[in-house]
Amino acid sequence: MTSQPFIQLSIRITHPILRFSFGWLALAGIITSSHPLNPVSLSQILLLWLLIEPLWGTLWSLGVNQRMLYHLLTVPLPAPVSTGFTIPYAQHGSVAGQLVIWIRRQQAQTEIAQQAGLVSGSVIMLMALLLSFYLSETAFLITLLAIVLMLMLSLTPPAIESPSTSPTPLVNLTPYDGLIEAIVQVLLPWLMGLTLFAVLSPFGLAVGLCLWLIKVGAVRLAMGHHQADKLFLGAQLGLIGLIGWAGYWGVGFFMILLLLYHAYILQIEDYRSQADFVRLAEKQLLVGLLLISFAMGG
Repeated sequence: MTSQPFIQLSIRITHPILRFSFGWLALAGIITSSHPLNPVSLSQILLLWLLIEPLWGTLWSLGVNQRMLYHLLTVPLPAPVSTGFTIPYAQHGSVAGQLVIWIRRQQAQTEIAQQAGLVSGSVIMLMALLLSFYLSETAFLITLLAIVLMLMLSLTPPAIESPSTSPTPLVNLTPYDGLIEAIVQVLLPWLMGLTLFAVLSPFGLAVGLCLWLIKVGAVRLAMGHHQADKLFLGAQLGLIGLIGWAGYWGVGFFMILLLLYHAYILQIEDYRSQADFVRLAEKQLLVGLLLISFAMGG
């Protein structure tokens, strides 16, 4: 007789390595702090990566990409059956019959919860909180905030695609699109990396806010928001102003070239191709962010 594990987790690559992801943003923050590397710090960086990339990433996939709580709360339960009550004292309408119906509905609800990933999500959430608490109080608070925001997003309905004749890919656009998503995907991982070995500085926070606005603009560009390009390019300009004010003109020149290139592409591309543009632009911006981090950490 073979035994089955109580919990079985698998790790696989779900997106291109070079992109605006939790792990890269945290790594950029760590580089900025310019903390010396030693066996202890390397182990902390590894634990932080395990927390940010596999655990946060899985919670993001379940909560935001799959809208776990929304589907769990909106999927209707099957109607109570009126047949199958073969035991004489458990006929339909009796107390025992009502108990049979309740048990069957609980079984159906459990199956829906399993399909929505509620059990695995709860286990991963607990693992993330425990690991972040081990790292530091700041890491725990940031992780707790990230989980709360992901649960909030998990309660919202998924985006609705518009007809193929529409100039924008989505129809249920709101002024708040991308705000919370960018906090979880960009700002919080950046702050997590910055504060792993150092105290948060006003300049580091300002850079993080510019990165957050860039991500908000990128999300809205991909969704087809009107004038999202102005936010995307304006936030890049603000970041260039910050690093120029701090004296990092070498990397600032690279960011200016990126800004001009993005502005040119956005003038000649339509909304149907902007999602592809955003994916390419985020890779380029990640390279720029790493250069900024090395400049600040040097």
